[in-house]
Amino acid sequence: MSDREIQPYQPQPAPRDHRGLATTGWVIAAVILTLVTVFFVLNYQKRVSVDFLLFDLRTRLIWVMVVPLAVGLTVGLVAGRLLRR
Repeated sequence: MSDREIQPYQPQPAPRDHRGLATTGWVIAAVILTLVTVFFVLNYQKRVSVDFLLFDLRTRLIWVMVVPLAVGLTVGLVAGRLLRR
């Protein structure tokens, strides 16, 4: 006989599909982000005065927080992509 024995066929377990779990995670993250956003919008309705170099502006506090955040994220993403090249 040969040195190698023939093993009977053993089916392998099917690979798990984690896409459903990942989708659930994204949905949960989106719901939490939406709730936090609504919380901020409702709690920061107070009007404030913004004095910026050449102009004065009176706006709601939420916009004073959201606009710089959006500008910073945009600049950061663009700068990151440019530095990777």
